[in-house]
Amino acid sequence: MSIFLQGVQGANIMNFVRRNTEGMDKLNTNQLSTVLDRWTPENPNSNVPRLVSGSDNPNLAISERFVEDASYLRVQNVSLGYNLPPSLLNKIKVSRLRIYATIQNLITITNYSGYDPEIGSFNQQALLMNIDNGRYPMPRTYTFGLNLEF
Repeated sequence: MSIFLQGVQGANIMNFVRRNTEGMDKLNTNQLSTVLDRWTPENPNSNVPRLVSGSDNPNLAISERFVEDASYLRVQNVSLGYNLPPSLLNKIKVSRLRIYATIQNLITITNYSGYDPEIGSFNQQALLMNIDNGRYPMPRTYTFGLNLEF
């Protein structure tokens, strides 16, 4: 059995997905339900700004409001294998039989609200590093196999 852990501490990401889905700049676009808790005279302590449309100071302006802690710990790879004992294999004329299973991207522990705290580091342009534009996160992959030797 082997386990590979990967993590980052202290990284920050500009979550552009939140910017676009909590910006409330256009009244005809879908928004996250968090905007229901936006600032109003009846809700003055909200951390979500007021609803505004057509303002010179829009809610989706670039600010630290959309910067999030991207620290994480990921179980990147878990592999488990078993070699069957020769006493069993001699009966079926096999010299070696190994059964194995591998899972990649098993779990990520993070407080980041986006899909993947590592995704911002995969942008192709240096000026876009640590900006999450909503790229598809890394998939979880399951692999099963047999190694046979006759």
